[in-house]
Amino acid sequence: MTNFDTPIIRRGTGSLKWDRRSDLDPFWVADMDFTSPPEVIETIRRRLDHGVFGYAIPQTSLVETLQGYLQERIGYACPEEEIIHLGGLVPALSLAARAFGKTGEKVLTCTPIYPPFLGIHHDASMELLSVDHIK
Repeated sequence: MTNFDTPIIRRGTGSLKWDRRSDLDPFWVADMDFTSPPEVIETIRRRLDHGVFGYAIPQTSLVETLQGYLQERIGYACPEEEIIHLGGLVPALSLAARAFGKTGEKVLTCTPIYPPFLGIHHDASMELLSVDHIK
């Protein structure tokens, strides 16, 4: 189990978050400051020991875990063929925009936001409607 209460000192480790501007305390969301769970570290070690880092087929346990989560949280028995594995959130948002939006429609984005999210509307030929959360 990961200990979320143990402070991790990351200044001086080559961290973009902590070492780019020493005069600022960064409050990022995507780069968290806690150690990875032992299970994740062990899985990465096994891949390192293998020595080949090509694209892999998602493990059955990943699909089963996601299906269990969806069933428990929202009561949805998700068929495996409805699960699409993507390489990150940006491609997932692009796919969602193309799947559910129509050419010329608007997609809403609240700013400030992770800059790559601001280009998602281009993939779906949609218009960006931006709501600024800073006065």
